[in-house]
Amino acid sequence: MNVTKDIDRYINELELDLSGLKIFTEAATGLYRLNPVAAKIAGADEVYAYDKHNSIGNTVFLEMNSVGVLWDKYTDAVSQADIITNSGYVRPIDKMFIVLMKPTAVISLMFEPWEFKHRPQDIDLYEASKKKILVMGTNERKVPVEFYLKLTVLFLLFMTSHKIIPLPFSFNSQRWILALFLAGLKVGELMARCRLAGLGIRETMEECLKNELVLGLDEWRI
Repeated sequence: MNVTKDIDRYINELELDLSGLKIFTEAATGLYRLNPVAAKIAGADEVYAYDKHNSIGNTVFLEMNSVGVLWDKYTDAVSQADIITNSGYVRPIDKMFIVLMKPTAVISLMFEPWEFKHRPQDIDLYEASKKKILVMGTNERKVPVEFYLKLTVLFLLFMTSHKIIPLPFSFNSQRWILALFLAGLKVGELMARCRLAGLGIRETMEECLKNELVLGLDEWRI
């Protein structure tokens, strides 16, 4: 797989432009290792990636690609970020984390809102709503991946939602993870642009929901 070519293609298909924005995400390993680099390729001014396990090798790789690696989640980088991704190492986004966020910052779920019903501990929605921090999700059916891969993912989502464990089979996990991550950043970009332009929470939600990639959160309270 030509990873750079795939990243560029997904960025173009999503019309993702993170210029002028700062991202706070995770510095994970394995299949998730390239995600912060993809955010930088998409034009982000700064990408802060939290490394929960202090992986030296991963830190060197990310810093070589202009990603700032953090070994403490509760830092000044949170207050600078425009988009927070609800990624594995970043979770939970609790009260102490939200207090550090600036008023115009947004949280992208990075998955479909129905999943949040099964993991409400991911984000302290009460504190987010108090601070007017908007949270929205990604319509995974609109993520720009090949048709065969999309069918595979939809099948897995269906099986998971019905608590059925599917038999293992092969598909390109790296490609899907990159596409889903960049789609989540697009959702974040749409929210952040509106908030930075001075739109309120309700106006931002209405504007973002015009894009078929964006899904609202039923649990959200204005």
